[in-house]
Amino acid sequence: MMSPQRHDPARHSLRKLLCTSLLVIAPAADALAAGYVPSAVEAFILETVLADEVRMLEQGGQTVLLAPADASAPGATAAAATVRHQFAAFYRGERTTARAIPHMAVVIAMTALRLEQPGQCRTDHRTCAEAIRRAGPTRDDTDGLRTVVARFQAAGLDMSAIESSGARPTD
Repeated sequence: MMSPQRHDPARHSLRKLLCTSLLVIAPAADALAAGYVPSAVEAFILETVLADEVRMLEQGGQTVLLAPADASAPGATAAAATVRHQFAAFYRGERTTARAIPHMAVVIAMTALRLEQPGQCRTDHRTCAEAIRRAGPTRDDTDGLRTVVARFQAAGLDMSAIESSGARPTD
């Protein structure tokens, strides 16, 4: 028998962050001419990646997503918000010149497909980060790549930033 859950402020904050992210990423579906609504797991993986990037930048390290946004340690959270909005625009089918956005969207969707227990990426960033590491690299997953690219193209997402670079999104 399950015991009643106590109110956990950290878990509540994570759920609120996830809900807010989904609202930014997925405006009303009927208003979308083109677009892709990421699953809750994909949205939480994005939030986990952004949290890791903010932490890395604040510790003086290099980042993939925040560096192009000219982020500095004091502005890491604001840069993450900018990147979050870039993802939302991409998911709505808007054109992006930032190759990192569609690239990471593909990697995130592929990672979500590879998770042994997708539920581990719904409420806790640390658990999700561990699940992502266990899922392993997406580099050699050609079936997953085909699946995700086809899904994104069917949703009308702009993949030109990836296609023009000639690199596979999993590189």
